[in-house]
Amino acid sequence: MTRSSGWSSPEAHELAANAGVDDPADAMRVRARALLDEHGGRSIPVRLSALFPWAGVRKVRSEQMPLEGALKRLSDGRFDILVREDASPARQRFSVAHELGHVLFYRHAPRAEALQAHRGLQAPPEEERLCNVAAEELLMPVAATGDACKAEGAERVLHLTQSCEVSIEAAMIRLAPMWRRPGELQLWHYSGAWTRKLTLRLARSRSLRGFEVREWNWRPTPEPSSLPWTSATKLYSRTKHMWLFARTTAVSIGRRIPTVLVCHELVKEPGRQVTDLELVANIRTRRAEAARPLPECSTCGGTGWVRSDESTYDPANRRKPGARICPCRFDQARACARGVTEAPVAEGITCLSAAASEGT
Repeated sequence: MTRSSGWSSPEAHELAANAGVDDPADAMRVRARALLDEHGGRSIPVRLSALFPWAGVRKVRSEQMPLEGALKRLSDGRFDILVREDASPARQRFSVAHELGHVLFYRHAPRAEALQAHRGLQAPPEEERLCNVAAEELLMPVAATGDACKAEGAERVLHLTQSCEVSIEAAMIRLAPMWRRPGELQLWHYSGAWTRKLTLRLARSRSLRGFEVREWNWRPTPEPSSLPWTSATKLYSRTKHMWLFARTTAVSIGRRIPTVLVCHELVKEPGRQVTDLELVANIRTRRAEAARPLPECSTCGGTGWVRSDESTYDPANRRKPGARICPCRFDQARACARGVTEAPVAEGITCLSAAASEGT
């Protein structure tokens, strides 16, 4: 089964087939990078107008419209790109790059696009997703992301935002898969209370929802007067009863609504041998070691743990009927509870001595 099996639209399948790859997203990246290399030059920020002659774009017009952008095909085969008038310049740039992604479909998936136009259908959601991939590649090429990754934490996002003239959200989505350390990127805005506007996990990390920052007096964001913030922090979850340790950076975003970008990169606590999760794993390992059969014990003959029934069930053992038990180990536990130093068994071999030799 190929990775393209997750894509169902004919536009996505034709794009991948013409590029000779399995994944349509990879095919779109290949096409967008080739377009930049041939016609876009190496300047950053990328001049999208340099791609207009190849794409057959006549002009870009701003209009009052509910959509962020649209592609209008003219009678002579050229295109006009429409962008929303009240959108920010960074959002308008992304809309233009997104519509250039639709032009890539006209060039590299012509049969599917012709069938779509013949039936009078709108572009399917998969095509819109792939056009967002094209916009990322066109606006934030690999060279720009490589330079941004030299910065630390949230500063990476700011660096890519400023150098490529894109929005914070677009830079976060572009950089999140490139993070090596586990953690989370969080974009908070204030409208009566601090709420998350966008959350992205880093390096396939667990979600940090519910974790509060001790150094910020258990608040989701630091005081704006203390920004920018770079420090080692402790994160605690009241529901999971778990501590996590992170290197945290937080910066303020200059917007009309107070906005804060927070980056938590998880690290191990200095001076500790294991984390809380590793401690739980070690406890489970020790319990599994204690459950091993004792070859020296003649009572069970080294068979160890067996299924219990109603007759062998003892509430003192804290085992329910049907659970796996070892009678020898339970005899040892009862003897220790009574203060007996040794629990004799057949042939003079004791479970306590066997247990002591095993180090349990």
